[in-house]
Amino acid sequence: MYCKILKKGLDEVVGSTKNGKGFSFRPVVSFKGPAYFPSTYIFLAQDRIYYYQRLATAVGVKDVLTVRGEIIDRFGRAPSDTENLFSIAKTREHFSGCGVKKVSLNKNSVGIVFADAQRGFGFNFDGMQEHLSSLGRVFRFNKDDGFMLLVETESLNDSLFFTSGFAEWIRTDISA
Repeated sequence: MYCKILKKGLDEVVGSTKNGKGFSFRPVVSFKGPAYFPSTYIFLAQDRIYYYQRLATAVGVKDVLTVRGEIIDRFGRAPSDTENLFSIAKTREHFSGCGVKKVSLNKNSVGIVFADAQRGFGFNFDGMQEHLSSLGRVFRFNKDDGFMLLVETESLNDSLFFTSGFAEWIRTDISA
């Protein structure tokens, strides 16, 4: 078990390329706000832990949506703190395998840190600039924390909307 966990961690740090074209690791998602299962929503601690584990191990947006559906079916309409948790998990899965190390979601911006080796995988930075400009987004690149893209957004919902569309654009660009 320890060896499997160690291998997974090393693959994430090094940027394993099992699929030959992209990256197999999942990005870290940081979020400035509340994102949890309140004890007033899911009463039992073991149930909360179970669903945290389910979200953490979900593979793909479809799995995240399945877990969300199970929770809502069992506990009713989710509070905003819990919806934030689902959004974080979906964002992580949107960017999995795209060469993104970290996504920072804020109410007025999105920060995306790319893996160090993505240039070797045909990543199209000129096309990225053109795409962002065509969307009318205010953005800038920063090299302080690796290669980072910072995009201004109007709200947290706008940040989440942007990340899902941008991840899809990256996937299309990588596979082209």
